[in-house]
Parts: sequence; C-alpha cells; structure tokens
Amino acid sequence: MSVELFLRKRAARHANEVGLFCDGAAFEDDWRIIPIDTEVRAELATERNAALLRFVWALAGMIADNTEYFLDKTDAMENVPNGLKVRARHCKPVVDIETGELTIKPLSLKRLSNEAFRRLVNRMV
Repeated sequence: MSVELFLRKRAARHANEVGLFCDGAAFEDDWRIIPIDTEVRAELATERNAALLRFVWALAGMIADNTEYFLDKTDAMENVPNGLKVRARHCKPVVDIETGELTIKPLSLKRLSNEAFRRLVNRMV
C-alpha cells in the first residue's frame, strides 16, 4: 500500500503530543487507513508549491467522489484520456517498444517551477 500525504511539523496542541500531523482535510481518508503504532516509511521534502499541490489533489478527490467514471483521486488525476493531467495537456506521447503503438503518458508534477505549476492549475480549472 502506498499513500502520499502532506504532513505539518508544528507545536503540540495537547499534552504529550509529538510528531508530524496531517492537518489537510484532503488527506484525511488516506491518513485514516494507517493504523496507530504502525511503522511506516516516509520520504520528507519541503514543497515550494504545497498549497497548489494540495488544491490539485483535493480537486481530483472531489471529481472522483462525484462521478462513477473514476475509481479514486489517483485515477482522476492520471487516467488516459480523461484525467486532469491529460486534459490540461500535461502529458507526452510515448511509443510502446513491443507493439509500436503510440500512447499518452501523464507527466509528473514534481519538477515544475511555481509559475509553470500555476499555469497548469489554471488549465485544469
């Protein structure tokens, strides 16, 4: 099972509270599936455009919740030909080596600059 969450390092709000906290409402469902006192692997990074990234994933979650076409928010984001990335033209054509068939592959959001990511979000909305 793999889940991507955004956590916030903040001061404790309650006595004896220590750690990273999931303050984003968009990630509550993903956060709930991780049992208490479970060891998890985490990759930590500070995103320059975390607010926009949270918005895009919340948008994908809302689209997935309000339609029967998509299975979940990841499907709403990555689906070919109707996912958010493909509809916003954030994809590239790839030739399958085995069949020689041309397919569309959605690109990653991680390498985008703030301005490029802002333009992509405007195309998605």
